[in-house]
Amino acid sequence: MGVQRGHSLQFAADLLRSANMPEEAATWLREKADSGDTGAAMQMARHLRLVGDSTAAARWYRRAAELGAGTDAMHHAAKLLHRSGHTSEALEWLAHLADGGDLEARCAAADLYWKAGRTGKALETYRRAAAGGHSTALRMAADHLRCSHRLDEALTLYQEAARSGDAAALPYVVELLDLRLWPHDATLAWYLEAAELARSTEAMRLVAMRKAAELLATAGDLDNALHWREQAAARSDTRSMRAIAAIHRHRGDVDTALNWYKNAADRGDPQAAEEAKWMLKELAAQTKRSTDRAVALPPSVPDTDEPTLPA
Repeated sequence: MGVQRGHSLQFAADLLRSANMPEEAATWLREKADSGDTGAAMQMARHLRLVGDSTAAARWYRRAAELGAGTDAMHHAAKLLHRSGHTSEALEWLAHLADGGDLEARCAAADLYWKAGRTGKALETYRRAAAGGHSTALRMAADHLRCSHRLDEALTLYQEAARSGDAAALPYVVELLDLRLWPHDATLAWYLEAAELARSTEAMRLVAMRKAAELLATAGDLDNALHWREQAAARSDTRSMRAIAAIHRHRGDVDTALNWYKNAADRGDPQAAEEAKWMLKELAAQTKRSTDRAVALPPSVPDTDEPTLPA
C-alpha cells in the first residue's frame, strides 16, 4: 500500500511539473510532508532534485529519513550534499549512519574521502568497513588504487579481499600479477594458494591451476606442472588436457599423449581433435614406412656352421 501511495504521489507531482506548475507541485507535497507523510517528503526531495536545488533536496531526504523512510534517504541526501559542494556535511551524515552500524554508509564515506583527496583516510575507512563485515570494502578500496595506478598496493588489497571470501577480486589479482611481473616464487605461491582457496569460484580455481602449471613448466618442473594440469583436467578443463598431452608427447609417450588429446576432443575441443587426427596420420605413416622397409630388405642368409661343399 505504501509503495502504491508513493507512486501515486510521484505521478501527481510529475503531472503538475509537466503542466509547468512546479510551485504548485512543491506546495502540495510540502503540505503533505508537513503533516508527517513520509512518501510526500521523499517526493518533495525528488521534486527539488529534478528542478536543480540539490541542497534543499538533501534537507528533504533527511526529513524523509526522520519520518521513517530508512537509510536510503540519508544516502541520497549525502550524495546531493557532496554534489552541491557540502562534502563536510555529507560526511557528517554518513558518519552518523556508520556509527549506527550502516556499513554501506561507511563505504560511501570512504568514497567521498577518496574523491576529496584524503586517500589515507579513505583506505582506513574502507578497512573499518571490511573489519565490520562488509564483503566488498577491500575490493572497492583496491579499485580506487588500481585506477590511480598504485598497482602494487591494489594487488595487495585484491589478494586480501580474495582471501576474505570476495571471489570477484580474483580476476584482478590475475590481471595485476600478469601485468606487474612479480618474482616467480611469489607469483607461484599466490596461484597455488588461490587454487585451493575454499571460497574461490570454480572458474577462478581453474585459472589459478593453469597459471601455476604454466609457471612450473616454464621453470622446468614438469612433474608438478603435470599435477596441477591433472587437477584442472579432472574438472573437465580441455585446455589442461591438451597441455598434459603435450607434456607426454614431449617425453615420447605417444600413446598417453594421444589418449589425452582424444579425451579433450570427446569434450568438444576442436584443437585437440586436430592434434589427435594429425598424430594418428603420423603413426599410420610411420607404420607404413616400417612395413615398406621390411618388404624391401633382402632375404636373410641362414646362419650355419656346415661347410659349403664344392659343386
